[in-house]
Amino acid sequence: MTRVQRLGPASVAAVLTLAAHVLLLAPLVTRTREVRVAAPGSSMVLVALDDATELVTHPAPPPPPVELASASIEIGEPRIDLRTPEDDAVPPYVRYIGQITARVQRLWTVPAARARAEFHCRAHIQRGPAGEVVDLTLQPCDDDATLKASVLEAIRLATPLPTRPDPETSASAEILTLDFSVFAANAGGRSSSVQPGS
Repeated sequence: MTRVQRLGPASVAAVLTLAAHVLLLAPLVTRTREVRVAAPGSSMVLVALDDATELVTHPAPPPPPVELASASIEIGEPRIDLRTPEDDAVPPYVRYIGQITARVQRLWTVPAARARAEFHCRAHIQRGPAGEVVDLTLQPCDDDATLKASVLEAIRLATPLPTRPDPETSASAEILTLDFSVFAANAGGRSSSVQPGS
């Protein structure tokens, strides 16, 4: 025969309280939802319980290590070639004479008092092995002492002259000829020039 134990009033009250709590909390537990949100650097979990919202973050796992292959790279000195294709077409001697002519032209200052005069003068320059001027004669040359002096001064300032580019002749002396001119310019003014003599 089965024996039934009777519950006292305190036990019944405890069971009823427990049942009431289960009934009240059941809707909350069943309506809980979980939303995952992607975020850089962490995984985020948003937990919502009716009107109460709680944000829980969990750090993302670290990325796997990246192994870089080691390689040795040699970087050479930069080479800058300032020559143009036209430079290769000009013979070295012509470039050499052009350098001398440009240097003397840059250094020749026509005195302001004589800038309106017309003037022609040929300078024969004997250049030594180190570019020094060994001998200098002005012939033919217009008889203008001030302009003659300016020609001599320009040549003196340009010394030492560049040596020839070809090694077999650069060490020897040579005679260079330059033509100096002051003449009327197209715009009505005066101009001066230094040209290699022929």
